[in-house]
Amino acid sequence: SPRELGIRQEGSLAYRLLRPDWNIEFQSEVMDPKVKVEVLQRAALSEGLLKVRCHLQYDIEHAGVKTFRLQPPRPEVALVVSGRNVSRVRKIDEENGIWEVELHGKVEHRYGMEVAYQLPFAPDRSEFSIRPLRTPGTESQKGYIIVLSSGRLQVQPAAVSEFLRPEDARSIPRRFGAGDLSDAVLCYRSTERDYELKLNVVRHTAADVLPAQVQSVQLDSVITKDGQSLNNMTMELEPGSLRFLEMRLPSEAEIWSVFVNETAVRPLVEGGI
Repeated sequence: SPRELGIRQEGSLAYRLLRPDWNIEFQSEVMDPKVKVEVLQRAALSEGLLKVRCHLQYDIEHAGVKTFRLQPPRPEVALVVSGRNVSRVRKIDEENGIWEVELHGKVEHRYGMEVAYQLPFAPDRSEFSIRPLRTPGTESQKGYIIVLSSGRLQVQPAAVSEFLRPEDARSIPRRFGAGDLSDAVLCYRSTERDYELKLNVVRHTAADVLPAQVQSVQLDSVITKDGQSLNNMTMELEPGSLRFLEMRLPSEAEIWSVFVNETAVRPLVEGGI
């Protein structure tokens, strides 16, 4: 066994020599590449749109690979592909929506790629299904799917495929290069290339915003001999929904400078306000 000699490479052969006059005849065989892939699918749901970014990590054995194939969940979806040494991206099957990614040269061992696409999400819908980005031609496809929501949308799982199991987003390996995923609403580990995640979407109305509240005011004044004064006012407030703050100055007063959060701004003076 090659393992007894410390050799763990797949396909290795080892022989024990019993006599000095030995001979071995080999027959060569061209092996097809063996490709496995892990996909991290990041689905961000907002009002009217689902943005999907997939991080793919290919493991390649036996031979190099120059082309990869991708199939989005819908045939009409357009893909944006980025990766090292990408030469051409084209759609080769309109009916099934299969895309081909061609590289400048063959790659071996490991290769990473990112794929982005968008799906419409009608504002009046309360249910939505997420399907995976498929990789035709690979021996196996596993990975993760995370769901994020923005705005006033609340996302809850309605039906989870048997090929998905709950996972903590913080445990996803860093090799995908997806950055911080701690804000994920849902996270699952996928064990097969075919799954469906059905979601219930709840829209919440906007809450009333409190008006601006003044927290503190400090006024420092310097009086000259001729009765003139130089005043510096520092105000801390919670702006709430207020975008403009109206203030009424004393008669014959002039504004020299205004700073908001230590940034100079130009005030608008109209009728002493």
